[in-house]
Amino acid sequence: MKCYKRYCLIAFQNISGVFIGSLSTSEATLFSLTVTLMETINIMTTLEKSLLNFPITSVIAMVIICITAIVFIPPLFISVDNQFDKDIAHSIIQLVLTGGVFAIIYKCNWIKNIGLTTKFKNWPSRWWLVSIPMSLLALLNVISIDSSLLVFDIGKLTRWMFVNFTTGLFEELLLRGFCFYLLFTAWKHKSNALFKAAIAQAVIFGAAHIVNLTIAEPLDVYAQIIYATLFGIGFAGLLVYTQSIWLPLFIHSIINAASGFGFYFIPGLVIESSDASSYVVGIVIIFLLCGLPGLFLLKNANKKLALNKID
Repeated sequence: MKCYKRYCLIAFQNISGVFIGSLSTSEATLFSLTVTLMETINIMTTLEKSLLNFPITSVIAMVIICITAIVFIPPLFISVDNQFDKDIAHSIIQLVLTGGVFAIIYKCNWIKNIGLTTKFKNWPSRWWLVSIPMSLLALLNVISIDSSLLVFDIGKLTRWMFVNFTTGLFEELLLRGFCFYLLFTAWKHKSNALFKAAIAQAVIFGAAHIVNLTIAEPLDVYAQIIYATLFGIGFAGLLVYTQSIWLPLFIHSIINAASGFGFYFIPGLVIESSDASSYVVGIVIIFLLCGLPGLFLLKNANKKLALNKID
């Protein structure tokens, strides 16, 4: 049966090579994505084993594929300069990619392991307490805005909510769901596996922001990379503490929403680059409110795993 499927796929690829030449750029892109999807389905039966054999390569490849799709696919279908419309296009692509990541997680039977099905009643009673430091980051962003300049309308409010939720959902499922769990599972027989996996996925999360060099000043991007790495550590800490991906997803979305508050609701706002000293202050604040609590939660979880192994 497997051989039959493979022969059909090869035949389809040969036919598609002739057919694709007659399509427009957009149609050719969609057709190629369809072929790629079929090839992906064909190897799904050995997916988990392949991922675990090459964990670092797998997570880096997955992140690169997602970044490439987000950056290069929207321009094929939109050619507007309106940033709001671009954000919506990126969010739609993120939702599609989220579905792809979810399909892989589902196929590998990791749904429960990454905390997608953990019920709220099963969260630790102090979940709200560990959320306070990271929630303060969102509050600091909001109170720094001159409220007299804010202008609300239902269209902007809807876009603001949609863009920030889809970004949080996509990034958490990809980084804290897929990448973190894959690395931890592959390294679980090594010492400090949980801690190492958490740091690795955070560094990858931070490094992924280097793509912003195409649209922002280098100093701004370097700061974003450090910010994202610290956030990655904090969100991983929330995940291992609650055994649920929903709390880091919620906090992530809130922080994103707060940081974009002025951009969406202050007409004509021009965001200027900050100087190095401002970024240093920002890094210190994020480390204290996100990185440090995350390290503490990860260290405790790692210690519990080590004790369980001894027992």
